[in-house]
Amino acid sequence: MAAPSGTVWGSIVNSHGRIGIYTSVSSTATQTTVNVQAWFWTWYSCTDSYNSLYLDIGTGVTSATTKVGSIEINHTRDWGEAWHTDNQTRLYNKTFTYNRGTSAATYKIYAKFAEVDYIEGTMYANTSFTVPALASYTVSYNANGGSGAPSAQTKWYGKALTLSSTKPTRAGHTFQGWATSASGGVSYSAGGSYTANSAVTLYAVWKAHTYTVSYNA
Repeated sequence: MAAPSGTVWGSIVNSHGRIGIYTSVSSTATQTTVNVQAWFWTWYSCTDSYNSLYLDIGTGVTSATTKVGSIEINHTRDWGEAWHTDNQTRLYNKTFTYNRGTSAATYKIYAKFAEVDYIEGTMYANTSFTVPALASYTVSYNANGGSGAPSAQTKWYGKALTLSSTKPTRAGHTFQGWATSASGGVSYSAGGSYTANSAVTLYAVWKAHTYTVSYNA
């Protein structure tokens, strides 16, 4: 089994071996799934089972300090076949799922492979991946003949937005609420909840003041 294309390899240690990290990232509207693999690659044949793999993942990680375990190594390609892909072993394979939030997050991965007699040194590798923010939508307000419309707001996928409680004003009129078209009826009240996963412009709905004209003969 060979390491996948796109594996990020660390420096070669003592001309004999190195480790690499592979990540595969996929996202739905609300979550990001990441497959993380660590690989060991040797110059020539290598047999070992008394090694130590360390691997850490997180937004604030700066080194590999968590011991994962020991892995059986049996690389058989030798002289004349340097850096053959048969001399690769997958050390780690795990999938993680993260909830997407209102801002993107970058996760760092650090790996360390030590105590392999053939290498006579410690191997390191690191990479990173990003969990993107939720999709966002702009909710804009149009005073529709009045003034003082609220500022636009950002609505995040799957999360309810509380509409602005600010009400525009218009001489001779009373504000009724918000419509989704300039001539539409009230669909939302000031301070109401907007749950659609789409951008929208809300238009003020007005009711003209009325006055009674009475006659006295």
